[in-house]
Amino acid sequence: MRTVGASDSNPLPISSGSARLELVNGADESIRELIVIHFRQAARKQKLVFGEMRSFRRCRDECMPRLYRILSLAGGGVRGIFQATFLASLEKQLKDEFANRVDLVVGTSTGALVGLAVALKIPVSDIVGFYRTEAQAVFAGRLFSDVRKGPHYDQAALKKLLERVYQGKKLRDARSTSVVVTSAALDRYQHRLFSNIPALSGTDPEISAAEAALASAAAPTYFAPVMLADQELSYVDGGVWANSPSLLAVLIAHYHLGVPLDTIRVLSIGTGYYPTGISPAAYKQLRPMSPGSIRTLLELMWGCQASFSESYTELLVPKGHYIRADTHLQRDIALDDVDGSLSVLPALAEQEAHSLAGRIGQLFPAQPTDVGHRTPPWLVTDLIPAAGLTAFYPSRDYYATHRREASSIDRYVATAQKSMIMVSINLTTGVTMDGVLETLRQKLEIPGSDFTVGISLLNPFKKHLMQSLAPTLSLDPHELAKSIKEALERLVKLKASLPEHARPRLSIRAHNTIPLGSAILIDHREPMGRIQIESKVYKAPFRQSFAFEVAPTGSSGFYGVLAKGYEDLTADGIEVTAALLQRRVHKPKPTLPQKLPAKRSTVGRSSKLNDSSILPASEEAS
Repeated sequence: MRTVGASDSNPLPISSGSARLELVNGADESIRELIVIHFRQAARKQKLVFGEMRSFRRCRDECMPRLYRILSLAGGGVRGIFQATFLASLEKQLKDEFANRVDLVVGTSTGALVGLAVALKIPVSDIVGFYRTEAQAVFAGRLFSDVRKGPHYDQAALKKLLERVYQGKKLRDARSTSVVVTSAALDRYQHRLFSNIPALSGTDPEISAAEAALASAAAPTYFAPVMLADQELSYVDGGVWANSPSLLAVLIAHYHLGVPLDTIRVLSIGTGYYPTGISPAAYKQLRPMSPGSIRTLLELMWGCQASFSESYTELLVPKGHYIRADTHLQRDIALDDVDGSLSVLPALAEQEAHSLAGRIGQLFPAQPTDVGHRTPPWLVTDLIPAAGLTAFYPSRDYYATHRREASSIDRYVATAQKSMIMVSINLTTGVTMDGVLETLRQKLEIPGSDFTVGISLLNPFKKHLMQSLAPTLSLDPHELAKSIKEALERLVKLKASLPEHARPRLSIRAHNTIPLGSAILIDHREPMGRIQIESKVYKAPFRQSFAFEVAPTGSSGFYGVLAKGYEDLTADGIEVTAALLQRRVHKPKPTLPQKLPAKRSTVGRSSKLNDSSILPASEEAS
């Protein structure tokens, strides 16, 4: 680059970065200096911009969610020695415990037995020894088990062995790894998960690992159903619905834990397969309820579920992020064939581990993962207390995990002491309306209480409101109006059934404006009051509604603005009474006027025809 003041007759180029300007010879020196200053300032700004871009890229790389590693372990009885031996051999080749390379372990039946050991950091070599030394005792058939009623095998021996293997540990003791064990509730024909993940509703981290393994491995006809301590339900093998839990694991990670699909990596380990199926001719020869027919149906059910799960898991995660470790058996090995499993599967497992170790080592590096929890530098944390924000719930599932004492709306309402205002569309709350009404009744009927309740629903008699909001709720406008009217009728009936002293303290209204979101104002004029606002995005399921809660502790005045806004919204609406609903909901259909006889011209005279039934229809929704 030539410098200013160079004495030659050629044009003088002045550049800064990619900027370039040519000054003709003889230009005024002061003009040249101004131009140089201008471009130097531009260069400094350009450096700042590039510096900010580099900082953004660095932050993007550091703050983006990192990989999430899943271990899925299928069911298969004593063939689980394949999984234990595979992992033991893999650890030798990687020179590291595989528990250090996994974030979520999901297991079914024998896979649950192995998976719990991994999550609890019990050496997998101990599990290999368990299969080798104890399998014969576990699968020692009951005397005359083929003709006696009940299962083939006694669980007492398995229970004692598992309690010894897991050393009395509970699911909550898996502190660095999330674990999920599948089972099925026999009494209700429902799936069941045992887990230490708070976001999974209904799970119990206080259950012992031995109990969870027993509940997951109680294969029908092989073992009796398992009834856990302090629970009324009986559980059977999770393989009846999730014999291969890979797809379940991905859904839990993505839906309940918020893990992006492109960060998920899956290692799915089977127990060996012999895909012969059965011919239609042989199937027709099976006797009903014979051991052969029962086993065929179980194998068909387990095999179809496994193929479906593995196929769709591979489709969901990015290409190359899914590894299936399994082996093709040369003959059929039953899930209770101890001799066949112990003699064939360990060598096949070591071969499979040797062939996949390099790929697994790359896909499952030994590094800490912190998916989605890194704090970005642009987060303005001081605005949280300024707004008085006390909680944010990304979906309704988080009520159960982060607000256990008030996980449902009826429990939340029950926490009010002085007053409660509820502004909603149609009281679609996720729980039965009966629970909400009963809670309100109990609060209002307390003798000597001055507790007040105000409930306002969207005015169902306004067509434009129904037409505007119905698509967001995936409803037809008439369906939305009908649901609101039914809710209002139930509220009016509740008010009529209250003692006379309580009725004035229940206000039922219909608002004429679409609110910011459904709101519950708990003791909102008290120092310990709070306001929760819930909403959802267009056509999203109600389960995915999000919410935030604020208290009057903020310095911004945001709480007061919300409180006044919702008070004004309800005040500007209409009071709903039984008489109003009778007129609006049950009003008779308008009838056309009878045809009048022909008259002579009435020009110049006022017509006496003034029937309101032929006036233009109002905008009210029928």
